[in-house]
This record gives sequence, structure tokens and C-alpha cells, in this order.
Amino acid sequence: MKTKFVIILILTFLMVSCAKEKSEHVYQDSIYSIYELHYNKTEDKTTASASFRFGGPTGILLDITDPAQVTFEGDKLLSNSSLGIYAMDYANFKDFGTFKYIDLDGKVFINSIPKINPIDFNAIDTIPTDSAYTFSWSGLSVQNLETVSITIDGTTQDNFEIFSTSTLGKTQIILDSIQLDKIGKGFAKCTLRRAYNTPSIAGGTSKGGRIHTYYDIEKTVYVK
Repeated sequence: MKTKFVIILILTFLMVSCAKEKSEHVYQDSIYSIYELHYNKTEDKTTASASFRFGGPTGILLDITDPAQVTFEGDKLLSNSSLGIYAMDYANFKDFGTFKYIDLDGKVFINSIPKINPIDFNAIDTIPTDSAYTFSWSGLSVQNLETVSITIDGTTQDNFEIFSTSTLGKTQIILDSIQLDKIGKGFAKCTLRRAYNTPSIAGGTSKGGRIHTYYDIEKTVYVK
């Protein structure tokens, strides 16, 4: 059921993403900016992306009209019309960088991404389901504006569960037995994520914006 629900959510998102407006048709000071830097350790790839919305975080997506443009570390980000974002992929880990957006009025908005803190699995091969499990990671404890999460995607029951903590200074997550039991016994893919989210930006219009960073790493374990 969860898999079907996720598919419906994705399809809904894609349908909403198709509804866009050109930035030339809106007041430039009404543009809300979203900047993201995402590193996937398993793929050893970093993706820098930006998206723009009219009026606020839930506003309609915008296609920025030439000569407006957005860059990351001097590289012009390319439009992905299906997702409504501007993005660029990089090999290896880029743990920080700077976005620069120039609007149609010629105003320049600069936002630097804070340094991304890595995270990794400690030695773990199996996770029991008959009792709660204390999961700890290798790397810094939860820092300000960070969330650490682990998603366990089981194969036998076609189900996944997400466990997370945003408590400052935390070094572990308690995986409760009720959620673990829903996953089913067998091999499962675990995705460990350290996410950073700030609800405001230094360089933005009166509508503001936000910055996200993600560090993901995957591992296969056996749920027993």
C-alpha cells in the first residue's frame, strides 16, 4: 500500500510541476528561491539545484526568462523542465559552494551553502525486529538545523519505514520494534541521510527563500 501511495504522490507532484509560469510575467521581488546541494556517497555524485516560485514556498513554479540566470560556482545551471528545477551534476563530493541568481531587473542575489557534514554507517549487518534497536552513526552528532534519518526499505513486504531525529547533539536513533516489524524479514536497503534546512537566505527578494543540503549513503542489511 505504501508503495502505491508513494507512486500517487510522485505522479501528483509531476502534474503540479507541469503548471509553471515564466518569470517575465511576475514582479521580480515576488520570486521565492530554493537552493539545494545533494551528495550521494554511493554514486559519488553531487547535484546542485535551484528552483523558483511565485510569491512564496508553495507558489507556482517559475521558468526564469533570459537574460535572468542562476549559477553554482560560476557554472550556469541547466533547466530540467519536467521537474521545474535548474541543476548541474558534479563528480565526487562538493561540500560547499555559492549560488548566484541574477533576475530580470539585473539584481544579483548571492547565497553560499554551509559546509556539509559527512555521515556514515557504523559496522552493521543485521537489524532485529523483536525489540527496539539503537542505531548510531559515524560522524558528528546532530548539528543546528540538521536532521539525521535512516530509511529502511524491505523487500519481502514491499514496505519502507523512516526513522529520524532533529534533536541537537543526538548521536543515535531508536528504531522502534513496531515500525521494524512492518518492514518484514529479509534483505533491506538502508539509506542514511544527514539533511540541513534553513528557512531563510541571506540573498533574496522580500519573499525570501530557503537552503537545503543532503548527504546520503546506502547499505544493504538483513532484517531478522
